[in-house]
Amino acid sequence: KYKNSFIETKINTNDVNQLNAIQRSDFELIECELNFKKSNYFSQNQFKSEVKIRLAKKKDEDHVREIASKSFVKSRFYKDQNFEKKTASKIKEEWAGNFFRGERGDYLIVAEKNNSVIGFLLILIKNDNLIIDLIAVKEESRGLGIAKSMIAFVEENHMKDLRSILVGTQLSNLSAINLYNSLDFRLISSHYAFHLHTNK
Repeated sequence: KYKNSFIETKINTNDVNQLNAIQRSDFELIECELNFKKSNYFSQNQFKSEVKIRLAKKKDEDHVREIASKSFVKSRFYKDQNFEKKTASKIKEEWAGNFFRGERGDYLIVAEKNNSVIGFLLILIKNDNLIIDLIAVKEESRGLGIAKSMIAFVEENHMKDLRSILVGTQLSNLSAINLYNSLDFRLISSHYAFHLHTNK
């Protein structure tokens, strides 16, 4: 084994042989992830008049980082007790921050209200599919349709020549599951996420 290392793997929930094999290892089951797909799009404008949806600018980086650091408490890094909560927050903050360094993401969408960024949507383009990599809204602005508006913006402006929108979330994240169901995403697969820490 490698000392002081972290290894992660995901196994399809239908792959019984692989699941049986990993149960005999030191990997720990962290969570179940659900994967959704959408291939039909709405032309209706869902944007709220007081909220502006636009492409991110360099000046938005600090706001995006702050939202990312506080928004993903259901992620596997929070659930893994081998990660301190501040480390789990930092992982997501840097994940989002990588866009501004040109290291991850093809587009970053932000929702702005009263000249303040209240949400963001990080997008990857891969194999003619648009992938929702990260999506988050400030806690005090949730439940107002902001996430729906950002996804609608993507559908109206970034789906030319692309086939589908793909997204994944955790089985425990009921609000995200309800969001995707309400937008006509369909469940296409599920995976178990396993972590291994060799410094324990």
